[in-house]
Amino acid sequence: MEIKFKDFLKSLNKYSEGIAVKELNDKSKVSSHTYGDLINDVERLCNVLSDSELWQKKIAIIARNSYNWIKTFFAITCLGAVVIPIDINISIHEIINICNQGEINYIFHSDLETDYIKEISEKTSTEIIKFISVKDDEKNAQLNNFKEIGSDDVSVILYTSGTTSEPKAVGLSSRNILSVVYSAKEKRLSNNWTVLSILPYSHIYALTCDLLFSLENGDTIILNDELTNVFTNMYRFSPNLMYVVPEFIEKAYKLIMTYIKQCGALMWFNFTKALSKILLLFKIDIRRFLFRKIIRKLGNIEVFISGGAYLMPKYIHFFNEIGIKILNGYGMTECAPLITIQNIRDKVNINSVGTPISCCEIMIKKEGKSDTGEIYVKGDNVMLGNYIGDNKLKIIDVFENNWIKTGDIGRIDKDGSLYLKGRKKNVIVLKNGYNVYPEELEGFFRQSNIIDNITIKLDNNEITAIIKPAPEIIEHYDQQECKRTIDEEVQRLNNKISAHMRVTQTRIIYNDRTNI
Repeated sequence: MEIKFKDFLKSLNKYSEGIAVKELNDKSKVSSHTYGDLINDVERLCNVLSDSELWQKKIAIIARNSYNWIKTFFAITCLGAVVIPIDINISIHEIINICNQGEINYIFHSDLETDYIKEISEKTSTEIIKFISVKDDEKNAQLNNFKEIGSDDVSVILYTSGTTSEPKAVGLSSRNILSVVYSAKEKRLSNNWTVLSILPYSHIYALTCDLLFSLENGDTIILNDELTNVFTNMYRFSPNLMYVVPEFIEKAYKLIMTYIKQCGALMWFNFTKALSKILLLFKIDIRRFLFRKIIRKLGNIEVFISGGAYLMPKYIHFFNEIGIKILNGYGMTECAPLITIQNIRDKVNINSVGTPISCCEIMIKKEGKSDTGEIYVKGDNVMLGNYIGDNKLKIIDVFENNWIKTGDIGRIDKDGSLYLKGRKKNVIVLKNGYNVYPEELEGFFRQSNIIDNITIKLDNNEITAIIKPAPEIIEHYDQQECKRTIDEEVQRLNNKISAHMRVTQTRIIYNDRTNI
């Protein structure tokens, strides 16, 4: 069965009257585009571009998220070309290297990126094209009139590195990406939500989940203008859902705690949390009512979906206590990107990254009697291969019998939920034969309120913790008291874990240069 972007776009006609995208302009005015507008605009853009012979050409988009970005993405794929989304935040040298090594034929960009476009045009053979504004009276052309490449051919290329002479890229098909979109829908509870979009579509996490998955569900996507305006826009548009990275969750946590302390309401907050826990024992859930003023600071958000990096369980627990769900997911660019995600209907499990989506399966390559091992993945979401150096698609040694080796260590419980331990390459092997996973241990210690950050490493066969104390500890204690306080906290936490995992020495970092 063919799974193509053109068919995906046509299927959105069922939401034709609904608002697909809201975009903020320079004066914070909002322009709205319905699903019908999106389909018609893509058809008109295809008609304008159809004379350019784009079939199987490689076309980059270098621009911030915008309605133009979205319709250009669909137009390129519907015309049988390959899309290369490029992050606007990488260096000009990386962009030039990607253009040359990737043999990119065209670049679409907006007026905001003109500063370095001239240099790209001088140092590459790539043709530069501004986003095309299609007039309302432009002739429509039916999408069926255009030939799209096969659903198992490379449709999107994502570059993960461009700093060397051999940039590495991942080749994904429309089947890879849309299999994730359709499978993940089984984890959602309802459609027609409002989604504030803050992550760049040049990254596969945002492209697949934030953009395509939201469209599949008939959501209204609010395109955030500037990162500095995120919380303002949350308050303004009251999104139900946001796709975020852990750094954003940490900022939201700090915003709430600052607000509570400024209001002198810390005692009330702790008492209300305790009251809520008692009520939940009797299946009375009024968390969103009890903490409504706090939730309003985040625009009445209901769900955060977190991906891209490790999220400390303490943040999931904190937001769950006040009635905001955080769903943890796991994936990699090579899997378009989603592998597992928690179901929105289920009770929050702060330690798990969920169960596999239906288009793929996972297994643990165990070693010995341990229930942990490297995570292997197989399914329709797994990449076609890598582009390395000579711009040819290659299947490299990340596969074993059609399973892709993720390089991550994990375990699966009896319910099929996945728990991450860390990266295989980072595992610490002790003299006694035990394995210690730094990421797992760092996550455990980060749950402490007085530890701001921690790095675990092996030093002279000693498990060493390099710790940056929380700001309030550094502010109120001298260095000796700070060291003693941190050491006591480490000892307290050590008593809760297995003996072979315990930290045996600490180093305290107060800033980038000072440590004990």
